[in-house]
Amino acid sequence: MVQSNGYGPSAQRIGSEIDRIIFHEIRTLLRKNPDISTIFSYLWELVEGDLEDEYGILRPTRYAIRKVLELLVSAGLQTQRRVPYGAPSTDDEGGIRIEWHWRGRDLRLVIPASAEGQHYVYHELDDAYGLETHIDATTLAKWLDWLTNV
Repeated sequence: MVQSNGYGPSAQRIGSEIDRIIFHEIRTLLRKNPDISTIFSYLWELVEGDLEDEYGILRPTRYAIRKVLELLVSAGLQTQRRVPYGAPSTDDEGGIRIEWHWRGRDLRLVIPASAEGQHYVYHELDDAYGLETHIDATTLAKWLDWLTNV
């Protein structure tokens, strides 16, 4: 049986998940990286979508959405280049994955449903690939800059 992740009304859901992110930072980020608003829009759709399907949870957990928003906002402010469009999705436990594909380079940010799960950034170019398991905004910013440095 899949358990509810405890979301209330729509406005409360979104508001409570970004309450620790300063409004000024978001406005600054959106001016610098307008494409990131598309990622945010798709994240909101995941938050407001169906709770579950036959494969498991569809909505991200509170932990996953909060962590992704914190990382995206902070990393977006640190990047030297614009953050390209990325496609967010959830796993069957409510974790979040964002995939970026840019001119032959692939980048994936994976945030688990809870703090106990494995966080990582996967990067790939041709036959070279790697995994970063120490994830903070600086690490994500570095790999987002790598992605668009072509």
